[in-house]
Amino acid sequence: MIDDHDDIEDAREPSPLNALRVSIVTLSEGLEKAFDSKSDCKDVEYERVRYIHALHAISDFLRANNAPLRYAQRWNRLAVALNDANDGRADPLLAPSSFGSLNAADPTVEWLARADAALGMAALVAGGASRVAAAKMAQACSHPTSEIALAVFRGESGFSPH
Repeated sequence: MIDDHDDIEDAREPSPLNALRVSIVTLSEGLEKAFDSKSDCKDVEYERVRYIHALHAISDFLRANNAPLRYAQRWNRLAVALNDANDGRADPLLAPSSFGSLNAADPTVEWLARADAALGMAALVAGGASRVAAAKMAQACSHPTSEIALAVFRGESGFSPH
């Protein structure tokens, strides 16, 4: 039982652990708002807005938890650069680096998709499917090819290597 004034004051003080819990929940809600909101809009500008909201949530979390201000400012700086891209302004932070006379080729995300397809196709063929059957299986499904291959190996319904 609280029996003096100091104990009453201590009971009303928010604990550092409680403050951290609140800031983690706030961060989680911010990231959920950024990435889990449903929208039919699939354009690149809308995707940038999702990242802008997430970057602001991370920046706010850092500030709320007494991280050095420069850390929060760096996350915010990236959000500003993405916002500039949505407004048609070229921020140097997002400008591609020069490779001299070399062609930078396709974005990394496209190469990752190609690697996923190649890995999945190799797994399907190793699992007994012909190359033609594996290709048909991959085309008929909206999942990445490596997920199809895992489903075949697990014996999940709807996927057959033959």
